[in-house]
Amino acid sequence: MPHTIKKSVPLRVIGFVRDGNFQMICIDTDVAISAKSEEEAKRKLVDALVSYFKTFSNEELESGLFWRRAPLTFFLLWYFSLTRNFAKGIFYLFSSKADYDLNSHNLRLA
Repeated sequence: MPHTIKKSVPLRVIGFVRDGNFQMICIDTDVAISAKSEEEAKRKLVDALVSYFKTFSNEELESGLFWRRAPLTFFLLWYFSLTRNFAKGIFYLFSSKADYDLNSHNLRLA
C-alpha cells in the first residue's frame, strides 16, 4: 500500500523583489530560490522543496527531521511584515500547510 505523510507540513514562505529578481525563501526549511517572475518563483520554490524533501527517508520526514531554520533576519522580516506592513518589497507571504506525497513526490501548498 502506498505510504504518504499523514499530517500536513506547516510552511512559511516570504517572497520579495531584490535587484529586479523575485526571491522566495521558506523560513522553515531554509530553501530559497531566485526567478525573473512571480509565477516562475512559485514554480521553482515548489520544485526546490520537493528536491529537498526527496533527500530524507520516510521516517525522517514523518519525524520532522527536515526542519532547518532560515537565518534570524528572515524570521524578523516575516513577523514585522505580518504585524506592521513593514517591508514594501514583499510580494508574497504564505503560511499554511503543505501536503507532500512520499511516493509521487508531489507537493501541494494548501
